[in-house]
This record gives sequence, structure tokens and C-alpha cells, in this order.
Amino acid sequence: MKLKGFKNGSRLAIPAIFAALFLVASTVTLYYYSATLSKKGLYAIAGTQENYSWSIAKFAIKLAEFETLVEQQKNAQQVDSEDLRLKFEILYSRFYVLETVSESTQPLYAEPGYPEVVTQMHRQMDRIDTLLNSPSIDFTPHFAGHETNQALLD
Repeated sequence: MKLKGFKNGSRLAIPAIFAALFLVASTVTLYYYSATLSKKGLYAIAGTQENYSWSIAKFAIKLAEFETLVEQQKNAQQVDSEDLRLKFEILYSRFYVLETVSESTQPLYAEPGYPEVVTQMHRQMDRIDTLLNSPSIDFTPHFAGHETNQALLD
């Protein structure tokens, strides 16, 4: 009789062992994927995906596009504030990348004077934002110091 009880116990032991192995394998797999797909893990594997010189180039391109649009709008009979706002939002998103301290901008923040330039640029961006939110846009007093702004970027 005892032998018969042992056989019934072994039938339950095999599924229990497979269930335990499945749980262990699932736990290991989940841990592996969470470690691999975490931000820190991705940086360790692939490094930063955007270097600071590319971020600066993208900002400079969007700045040139915005300046061109401003020049066009200065001579237009009616200002297209929606287009200006859209170009400014894109420009601001590029500036945000340069402003935010991250792995790709740490070398820039190590350069002497970079934090001060970012602060000055932030003030200029805020002034432009205020100008674009006004009911009627007058370019003359706000963009008269364009050469000064360009010197900040060089």
C-alpha cells in the first residue's frame, strides 16, 4: 500500500517541479529584460545615442529656419503667427536638449561659460515666447539685437 501512495505522490511531484522551474525561469527572464531595457542598462550597452555636436547642429539649423521666417514675416503684410509659433516650438525643443543636463550635454557644461550662455539664451527664448503670445507682433524692438544674439551662439 505504501508503494501505491508513493506513485500518487510522484505524479504530483513532476508538475510541481516543472512549475517551480517555470517560475524560476520567468523570474530570471524578467530580471534580465528589466536590467537590459532600463535606461542605465541601455547606456551601458549602446552608449549615448546623440552626441552634443549633433544637438548643437540641429539647434543651429532650426535657429536659421526661425530667423529666415522672422525676416520673411517682417516684410509681410500680415504676420502668420501660427507658423511663427510652430517654428518657435520646434526651436525651443532643440534648445531644451542643449539646456538639459544629460549624459550628452555634460561635456558642454564642463566648458567655461556654457552655463551662462544657456541662461542668456533661456532669457531670449522667454522674450520671444512673450512676443509671440502678444496680440500684435512688432519685430523692430525685439530683434534689433540680432547680431548680439548671434555672437552668443558662436
